[in-house]
Amino acid sequence: MAELPIAPITKIVRNAGAQRVSGDASEALVRLLGAEGARIAKKAVALAKHAGRKTVKAEDIRIAAEEQGYKKIFVQNRKEILKEGNELRMKKSATSSKINPRRQRQILGPHDLGFKIVRKNKKK
Repeated sequence: MAELPIAPITKIVRNAGAQRVSGDASEALVRLLGAEGARIAKKAVALAKHAGRKTVKAEDIRIAAEEQGYKKIFVQNRKEILKEGNELRMKKSATSSKINPRRQRQILGPHDLGFKIVRKNKKK
């Protein structure tokens, strides 16, 4: 079993609200997440093989996690993310009546999906 790095796990615990995290606590969570992840991965591999595929897909992981008792984990593929972004753009364009055409491109851009847009002004 491959080990997970301890620092990101410690950061997860800190983001959950802990001011300080002991090394033992981080190591215990690493072992727990590693074992649970391996169990889910093993089931996902079996699902992919049963479907006649060599590639494990996000859907396999989702199904395997739900069979392990996790409810509705967040696994989205690129197509689902783009579909949600397009729906969000359609809502925004339908609700905004007066939009400057130059501003419209900025409002309906990729930042709707969570990306930050940084534009640099050209120097004359």
